[in-house]
Amino acid sequence: MKQRTLLLASAIAGLVVIFFVLSSAISFGPKIEVSGNVVLPKNEVFVGTYLRAASDVEINGTIEGDVFIAAQNITINGMVRGNVYLAAANINVNGNIGGAVHAAAQNVNITGSIDQNIVTAGATVNIGSGEENDRIGGGVMAAGSVVKVNSFVASDLYAAGENLILNSEIRGNARLAGNNITLEQNALVNGNVKYVSENDLQQKDGSKVIGSTEKIADKTKPSTATQLKQNLAWALFGVLSTTLIGAILLRSLPKTTREIAARVRNNFLKSLGAGWLFIITVPLISLLLLPTLIGMKLALIMIFVYAPILLLGGLYVALAIGNLILPEEKKDLVNGLSALLVGLVILGIIRFIPIVNVLFALIVSPAGIGALVLHLRDGYRAIREKEQKAIKAKA
Repeated sequence: MKQRTLLLASAIAGLVVIFFVLSSAISFGPKIEVSGNVVLPKNEVFVGTYLRAASDVEINGTIEGDVFIAAQNITINGMVRGNVYLAAANINVNGNIGGAVHAAAQNVNITGSIDQNIVTAGATVNIGSGEENDRIGGGVMAAGSVVKVNSFVASDLYAAGENLILNSEIRGNARLAGNNITLEQNALVNGNVKYVSENDLQQKDGSKVIGSTEKIADKTKPSTATQLKQNLAWALFGVLSTTLIGAILLRSLPKTTREIAARVRNNFLKSLGAGWLFIITVPLISLLLLPTLIGMKLALIMIFVYAPILLLGGLYVALAIGNLILPEEKKDLVNGLSALLVGLVILGIIRFIPIVNVLFALIVSPAGIGALVLHLRDGYRAIREKEQKAIKAKA
Protein backbone atom coordinates (compact mmCIF):
# COMPACT_ATOMS: atom_id res chain seq x y z
CA MET A 1 0.00 0.00 0.00
CA LYS A 2 2.83 2.37 0.85
CA GLN A 3 4.33 1.79 -2.58
CA ARG A 4 1.07 2.78 -4.25
CA THR A 5 0.72 5.81 -2.00
CA LEU A 6 4.25 6.95 -2.74
CA LEU A 7 3.75 6.31 -6.44
CA LEU A 8 0.63 8.46 -6.58
CA ALA A 9 2.26 11.15 -4.45
CA SER A 10 5.32 11.20 -6.71
CA ALA A 11 3.16 11.33 -9.83
CA ILE A 12 1.13 14.26 -8.55
CA ALA A 13 4.20 16.12 -7.35
CA GLY A 14 5.86 15.44 -10.68
CA LEU A 15 2.86 16.81 -12.55
CA VAL A 16 2.97 19.98 -10.49
CA VAL A 17 6.67 20.49 -11.14
CA ILE A 18 6.39 19.66 -14.84
CA PHE A 19 3.49 22.04 -15.35
CA PHE A 20 5.35 24.75 -13.45
CA VAL A 21 8.66 24.34 -15.25
CA LEU A 22 7.33 23.85 -18.78
CA SER A 23 4.81 26.64 -18.57
CA SER A 24 7.46 28.99 -17.20
CA ALA A 25 9.92 27.97 -19.87
CA ILE A 26 7.61 28.83 -22.75
CA SER A 27 6.38 32.10 -21.27
CA PHE A 28 9.38 34.38 -21.66
CA GLY A 29 7.36 37.36 -22.85
CA PRO A 30 6.17 38.74 -19.49
CA LYS A 31 8.66 40.29 -17.10
CA ILE A 32 9.51 38.10 -14.11
CA GLU A 33 9.59 40.01 -10.85
CA VAL A 34 12.09 38.74 -8.31
CA SER A 35 12.18 40.36 -4.87
CA GLY A 36 11.79 39.83 -1.14
CA ASN A 37 8.05 40.41 -0.80
CA VAL A 38 5.40 40.99 -3.45
CA VAL A 39 1.88 42.25 -2.80
CA LEU A 40 -0.89 42.89 -5.33
CA PRO A 41 -3.27 45.39 -3.63
CA LYS A 42 -6.98 44.68 -3.32
CA ASN A 43 -8.20 47.22 -5.88
CA GLU A 44 -5.47 46.57 -8.43
CA VAL A 45 -6.04 44.59 -11.65
CA PHE A 46 -3.14 42.84 -13.37
CA VAL A 47 -3.66 41.88 -17.02
CA GLY A 48 -1.48 39.14 -18.49
CA THR A 49 0.59 36.25 -17.22
CA TYR A 50 1.68 36.85 -13.62
CA LEU A 51 5.20 35.46 -13.00
CA ARG A 52 6.76 36.01 -9.58
CA ALA A 53 9.66 34.58 -7.57
CA ALA A 54 9.98 36.01 -4.07
CA SER A 55 10.14 35.26 -0.37
CA ASP A 56 6.45 36.07 0.22
CA VAL A 57 3.75 36.70 -2.36
CA GLU A 58 0.27 37.95 -1.49
CA ILE A 59 -2.45 38.52 -4.09
CA ASN A 60 -5.42 40.57 -2.89
CA GLY A 61 -6.41 42.06 -6.24
CA THR A 62 -7.51 40.58 -9.56
CA ILE A 63 -5.38 38.86 -12.18
CA GLU A 64 -6.70 38.55 -15.73
CA GLY A 65 -4.52 35.64 -16.80
CA ASP A 66 -2.50 32.68 -15.55
CA VAL A 67 -0.37 32.76 -12.40
CA PHE A 68 3.09 31.22 -11.88
CA ILE A 69 4.65 31.74 -8.46
CA ALA A 70 7.65 30.27 -6.62
CA ALA A 71 8.09 31.58 -3.07
CA GLN A 72 8.46 30.70 0.58
CA ASN A 73 4.88 31.70 1.40
CA ILE A 74 2.04 32.26 -1.08
CA THR A 75 -1.37 33.72 -0.23
CA ILE A 76 -4.15 34.34 -2.76
CA ASN A 77 -7.13 36.23 -1.35
CA GLY A 78 -8.23 37.88 -4.59
CA MET A 79 -9.46 36.61 -7.94
CA VAL A 80 -7.56 34.85 -10.73
CA ARG A 81 -9.27 34.39 -14.08
CA GLY A 82 -6.83 31.76 -15.38
CA ASN A 83 -4.89 28.77 -14.12
CA VAL A 84 -2.67 28.85 -11.06
CA TYR A 85 0.73 27.11 -10.69
CA LEU A 86 2.31 27.40 -7.25
CA ALA A 87 5.46 26.05 -5.55
CA ALA A 88 6.27 27.09 -1.98
CA ALA A 89 6.71 25.99 1.62
CA ASN A 90 3.24 27.26 2.59
CA ILE A 91 0.33 27.89 0.22
CA ASN A 92 -3.02 29.48 1.10
CA VAL A 93 -5.60 29.93 -1.66
CA ASN A 94 -8.65 31.68 -0.22
CA GLY A 95 -9.94 33.55 -3.25
CA ASN A 96 -11.78 32.64 -6.45
CA ILE A 97 -9.88 30.85 -9.21
CA GLY A 98 -11.39 30.75 -12.69
CA GLY A 99 -9.15 27.95 -13.91
CA ALA A 100 -7.32 25.02 -12.34
CA VAL A 101 -4.96 24.98 -9.36
CA HIS A 102 -1.63 23.13 -9.38
CA ALA A 103 0.16 23.44 -6.06
CA ALA A 104 3.14 21.79 -4.37
CA ALA A 105 4.17 22.77 -0.84
CA GLN A 106 4.81 21.49 2.64
CA ASN A 107 1.44 22.88 3.73
CA VAL A 108 -1.38 23.44 1.24
CA ASN A 109 -4.67 25.10 2.19
CA ILE A 110 -7.22 25.71 -0.57
CA THR A 111 -10.61 27.25 0.17
CA GLY A 112 -13.06 29.40 -1.76
CA SER A 113 -14.27 28.65 -5.27
CA ILE A 114 -12.14 26.79 -7.82
CA ASP A 115 -13.83 26.51 -11.22
CA GLN A 116 -11.75 23.64 -12.57
CA ASN A 117 -9.50 20.88 -11.23
CA ILE A 118 -7.08 20.77 -8.31
CA VAL A 119 -3.79 18.87 -8.51
CA THR A 120 -1.77 19.18 -5.32
CA ALA A 121 0.85 17.49 -3.17
CA GLY A 122 2.23 18.34 0.25
CA ALA A 123 2.88 17.07 3.76
CA THR A 124 -0.48 18.50 4.84
CA VAL A 125 -3.23 19.18 2.31
CA ASN A 126 -6.49 20.84 3.32
CA ILE A 127 -9.17 21.49 0.71
CA GLY A 128 -12.17 23.51 1.82
CA SER A 129 -13.25 24.93 5.18
CA GLY A 130 -16.78 23.54 5.26
CA GLU A 131 -18.39 26.83 4.18
CA GLU A 132 -21.13 26.92 1.54
CA ASN A 133 -18.96 29.03 -0.77
CA ASP A 134 -16.30 26.31 -0.93
CA ARG A 135 -16.69 24.64 -4.30
CA ILE A 136 -14.46 22.71 -6.69
CA GLY A 137 -15.89 22.80 -10.21
CA GLY A 138 -13.80 19.88 -11.45
CA GLY A 139 -12.01 16.93 -9.89
CA VAL A 140 -9.33 16.68 -7.22
CA MET A 141 -6.02 14.80 -7.18
CA ALA A 142 -4.25 15.15 -3.82
CA ALA A 143 -1.35 13.44 -2.07
CA GLY A 144 0.14 14.08 1.33
CA SER A 145 0.74 12.69 4.78
CA VAL A 146 -2.60 14.17 5.84
CA VAL A 147 -5.29 15.01 3.27
CA LYS A 148 -8.58 16.63 4.31
CA VAL A 149 -11.40 17.40 1.90
CA ASN A 150 -14.14 19.69 3.24
CA SER A 151 -15.27 21.22 -0.04
CA PHE A 152 -17.89 20.20 -2.59
CA VAL A 153 -16.21 18.40 -5.51
CA ALA A 154 -18.12 18.35 -8.80
CA SER A 155 -16.22 15.40 -10.28
CA ASP A 156 -14.01 12.55 -9.06
CA LEU A 157 -11.66 12.53 -6.07
CA TYR A 158 -8.27 10.79 -6.14
CA ALA A 159 -6.36 10.97 -2.86
CA ALA A 160 -3.38 9.19 -1.33
CA GLY A 161 -1.77 9.65 2.06
CA GLU A 162 -1.21 8.31 5.55
CA ASN A 163 -4.47 9.83 6.82
CA LEU A 164 -7.41 10.71 4.54
CA ILE A 165 -10.44 12.56 5.89
CA LEU A 166 -13.52 13.30 3.74
CA ASN A 167 -16.29 15.53 5.09
CA SER A 168 -18.11 16.94 2.05
CA GLU A 169 -20.03 15.96 -1.06
CA ILE A 170 -18.25 14.26 -3.95
CA ARG A 171 -20.41 14.31 -7.06
CA GLY A 172 -18.38 11.58 -8.77
CA ASN A 173 -16.35 8.58 -7.60
CA ALA A 174 -13.70 8.42 -4.89
CA ARG A 175 -10.43 6.52 -5.34
CA LEU A 176 -8.49 6.46 -2.07
CA ALA A 177 -5.21 4.97 -0.80
CA GLY A 178 -4.10 5.40 2.80
CA ASN A 179 -3.56 3.77 6.17
CA ASN A 180 -6.45 5.55 7.85
CA ILE A 181 -9.43 6.58 5.71
CA THR A 182 -12.41 8.27 7.36
CA LEU A 183 -15.75 9.47 6.01
CA GLU A 184 -17.01 12.08 8.46
CA GLN A 185 -20.70 12.79 9.14
CA ASN A 186 -21.07 15.28 6.26
CA ALA A 187 -19.40 13.02 3.69
CA LEU A 188 -21.55 12.13 0.68
CA VAL A 189 -20.14 10.21 -2.28
CA ASN A 190 -22.64 10.01 -5.14
CA GLY A 191 -20.56 7.50 -7.05
CA ASN A 192 -18.51 4.50 -5.97
CA VAL A 193 -15.75 4.32 -3.37
CA LYS A 194 -12.72 2.15 -4.05
CA TYR A 195 -9.89 2.18 -1.58
CA VAL A 196 -6.58 0.52 -0.76
CA SER A 197 -5.69 0.33 2.91
CA GLU A 198 -4.34 -1.97 5.58
CA ASN A 199 -7.38 -0.96 7.65
CA ASP A 200 -11.11 -0.90 6.90
CA LEU A 201 -12.81 2.31 5.83
CA GLN A 202 -14.25 4.23 8.79
CA GLN A 203 -17.74 5.65 8.19
CA LYS A 204 -19.15 8.02 10.80
CA ASP A 205 -22.91 8.31 11.43
CA GLY A 206 -24.47 10.51 8.77
CA SER A 207 -21.94 9.73 6.03
CA LYS A 208 -23.33 8.18 2.83
CA VAL A 209 -22.05 6.34 -0.24
CA ILE A 210 -24.71 6.17 -2.95
CA GLY A 211 -22.79 3.69 -5.07
CA SER A 212 -20.72 0.70 -3.98
CA THR A 213 -17.86 0.55 -1.51
CA GLU A 214 -15.01 -1.77 -2.38
CA LYS A 215 -11.73 -2.51 -0.63
CA ILE A 216 -9.12 -3.41 -3.20
CA ALA A 217 -6.34 -5.84 -2.34
CA ASP A 218 -2.93 -4.23 -2.45
CA LYS A 219 -1.29 -6.20 -5.23
CA THR A 220 1.73 -3.90 -5.20
CA LYS A 221 2.93 -5.33 -1.88
CA PRO A 222 5.01 -8.47 -2.56
CA SER A 223 5.57 -11.31 -0.14
CA THR A 224 8.70 -11.30 2.04
CA ALA A 225 10.34 -13.98 -0.11
CA THR A 226 9.52 -12.16 -3.34
CA GLN A 227 10.74 -8.87 -1.91
CA LEU A 228 14.00 -10.48 -0.82
CA LYS A 229 14.51 -11.95 -4.31
CA GLN A 230 13.80 -8.56 -5.87
CA ASN A 231 16.25 -6.83 -3.54
CA LEU A 232 18.94 -9.41 -4.27
CA ALA A 233 18.32 -9.11 -8.01
CA TRP A 234 18.61 -5.32 -7.88
CA ALA A 235 21.72 -5.57 -5.70
CA LEU A 236 23.33 -7.97 -8.20
CA PHE A 237 22.36 -5.70 -11.09
CA GLY A 238 23.84 -2.72 -9.24
CA VAL A 239 27.11 -4.52 -8.60
CA LEU A 240 27.44 -5.67 -12.22
CA SER A 241 26.52 -2.31 -13.76
CA THR A 242 28.79 -0.37 -11.38
CA THR A 243 31.63 -2.80 -12.04
CA LEU A 244 31.20 -2.28 -15.79
CA ILE A 245 31.29 1.49 -15.39
CA GLY A 246 34.28 1.16 -13.06
CA ALA A 247 36.11 -0.97 -15.61
CA ILE A 248 35.57 1.70 -18.27
CA LEU A 249 36.84 4.44 -15.94
CA LEU A 250 39.84 2.42 -14.73
CA ARG A 251 40.70 1.59 -18.33
CA SER A 252 40.25 5.05 -19.85
CA LEU A 253 41.03 7.31 -16.84
CA PRO A 254 43.04 5.15 -14.42
CA LYS A 255 44.98 7.94 -12.71
CA THR A 256 41.94 10.22 -12.27
CA THR A 257 39.73 7.42 -10.98
CA ARG A 258 42.30 6.34 -8.37
CA GLU A 259 42.96 9.94 -7.30
CA ILE A 260 39.26 10.55 -6.64
CA ALA A 261 38.98 7.31 -4.63
CA ALA A 262 42.08 8.30 -2.65
CA ARG A 263 40.52 11.70 -1.92
CA VAL A 264 37.51 9.94 -0.38
CA ARG A 265 39.87 8.11 1.98
CA ASN A 266 42.28 10.96 2.74
CA ASN A 267 39.82 13.89 2.86
CA PHE A 268 36.63 12.18 3.92
CA LEU A 269 34.95 14.97 5.91
CA LYS A 270 35.78 17.59 3.31
CA SER A 271 34.45 15.33 0.56
CA LEU A 272 31.27 14.59 2.54
CA GLY A 273 30.58 18.30 3.08
CA ALA A 274 31.24 19.13 -0.57
CA GLY A 275 28.97 16.27 -1.66
CA TRP A 276 25.98 17.42 0.38
CA LEU A 277 26.55 21.01 -0.72
CA PHE A 278 26.49 19.88 -4.34
CA ILE A 279 23.40 17.66 -3.86
CA ILE A 280 21.38 20.46 -2.26
CA THR A 281 22.48 23.58 -4.13
CA VAL A 282 22.52 22.42 -7.76
CA PRO A 283 18.75 21.64 -7.96
CA LEU A 284 17.89 24.90 -6.17
CA ILE A 285 20.08 26.99 -8.48
CA SER A 286 18.66 25.18 -11.53
CA LEU A 287 15.07 25.96 -10.47
CA LEU A 288 15.94 29.63 -9.99
CA LEU A 289 17.57 29.79 -13.43
CA LEU A 290 14.85 27.93 -15.36
CA PRO A 291 12.31 30.80 -15.71
CA THR A 292 14.78 32.95 -17.71
CA LEU A 293 15.80 32.31 -21.32
CA ILE A 294 19.56 32.49 -20.76
CA GLY A 295 19.33 30.83 -17.36
CA MET A 296 17.33 27.91 -18.71
CA LYS A 297 20.21 26.85 -20.97
CA LEU A 298 22.63 26.94 -18.06
CA ALA A 299 20.13 25.08 -15.85
CA LEU A 300 19.75 22.30 -18.42
CA ILE A 301 23.54 21.92 -18.59
CA MET A 302 23.70 21.72 -14.78
CA ILE A 303 20.96 19.07 -14.70
CA PHE A 304 22.69 17.12 -17.48
CA VAL A 305 25.93 17.06 -15.44
CA TYR A 306 24.15 16.51 -12.11
CA ALA A 307 22.72 13.06 -12.87
CA PRO A 308 25.97 11.24 -13.84
CA ILE A 309 27.85 12.76 -10.89
CA LEU A 310 25.19 11.38 -8.52
CA LEU A 311 25.52 7.93 -10.08
CA LEU A 312 29.31 7.89 -9.75
CA GLY A 313 29.41 8.77 -6.05
CA GLY A 314 28.99 5.23 -4.71
CA LEU A 315 31.55 3.86 -7.17
CA TYR A 316 34.39 5.98 -5.81
CA VAL A 317 33.50 5.13 -2.21
CA ALA A 318 33.44 1.41 -3.06
CA LEU A 319 36.86 1.70 -4.70
CA ALA A 320 38.20 3.58 -1.66
CA ILE A 321 36.92 0.83 0.68
CA GLY A 322 38.38 -1.90 -1.51
CA ASN A 323 41.77 -0.18 -1.58
CA LEU A 324 41.77 -0.11 2.22
CA ILE A 325 41.34 -3.89 2.36
CA LEU A 326 43.38 -5.05 -0.62
CA PRO A 327 47.04 -4.04 -0.89
CA GLU A 328 47.44 -1.69 -3.83
CA GLU A 329 50.68 -3.23 -5.06
CA LYS A 330 49.93 -2.93 -8.76
CA LYS A 331 47.86 -0.09 -10.15
CA ASP A 332 46.55 -2.12 -13.05
CA LEU A 333 43.02 -2.84 -14.26
CA VAL A 334 42.74 -6.23 -12.51
CA ASN A 335 43.82 -4.84 -9.15
CA GLY A 336 41.45 -1.89 -9.49
CA LEU A 337 38.48 -4.08 -10.40
CA SER A 338 39.23 -6.45 -7.52
CA ALA A 339 39.22 -3.54 -5.07
CA LEU A 340 36.01 -2.19 -6.59
CA LEU A 341 34.24 -5.56 -6.30
CA VAL A 342 35.28 -5.96 -2.66
CA GLY A 343 33.99 -2.47 -1.88
CA LEU A 344 30.70 -3.07 -3.70
CA VAL A 345 30.11 -6.35 -1.87
CA ILE A 346 30.70 -4.66 1.49
CA LEU A 347 28.34 -1.82 0.61
CA GLY A 348 25.78 -4.35 -0.62
CA ILE A 349 25.86 -6.23 2.68
CA ILE A 350 25.46 -3.01 4.65
CA ARG A 351 22.36 -2.12 2.62
CA PHE A 352 20.58 -5.13 4.12
CA ILE A 353 21.23 -4.06 7.73
CA PRO A 354 18.27 -2.03 9.10
CA ILE A 355 18.97 1.48 10.42
CA VAL A 356 22.68 1.13 9.67
CA ASN A 357 21.90 1.12 5.94
CA VAL A 358 20.06 4.44 6.20
CA LEU A 359 22.82 6.11 8.20
CA PHE A 360 25.46 4.72 5.88
CA ALA A 361 23.56 5.92 2.79
CA LEU A 362 23.70 9.47 4.16
CA ILE A 363 27.48 9.44 3.98
CA VAL A 364 28.47 6.96 1.26
CA SER A 365 27.27 8.52 -1.98
CA PRO A 366 27.69 12.14 -0.81
CA ALA A 367 31.33 11.48 0.10
CA GLY A 368 32.05 10.03 -3.34
CA ILE A 369 30.17 12.85 -5.05
CA GLY A 370 32.10 15.41 -3.03
CA ALA A 371 35.44 13.84 -3.91
CA LEU A 372 34.54 13.97 -7.61
CA VAL A 373 33.34 17.59 -7.38
CA LEU A 374 36.49 18.67 -5.52
CA HIS A 375 38.65 16.90 -8.12
CA LEU A 376 36.83 18.69 -10.95
CA ARG A 377 37.22 22.00 -9.09
CA ASP A 378 40.96 21.50 -8.62
CA GLY A 379 41.33 20.53 -12.27
CA TYR A 380 39.53 23.68 -13.37
CA ARG A 381 41.73 25.82 -11.14
CA ALA A 382 44.87 24.18 -12.53
CA ILE A 383 43.76 24.95 -16.09
CA ARG A 384 43.02 28.58 -15.19
CA GLU A 385 46.39 29.00 -13.50
CA LYS A 386 48.14 27.53 -16.53
CA GLU A 387 46.27 29.93 -18.85
CA GLN A 388 47.14 32.91 -16.67
CA LYS A 389 50.81 31.97 -16.60
CA ALA A 390 50.77 31.65 -20.40
CA ILE A 391 49.20 35.10 -20.71
CA LYS A 392 51.78 36.63 -18.37
CA ALA A 393 54.61 34.91 -20.27
CA LYS A 394 53.40 36.44 -23.56
CA ALA A 395 53.08 39.88 -21.94
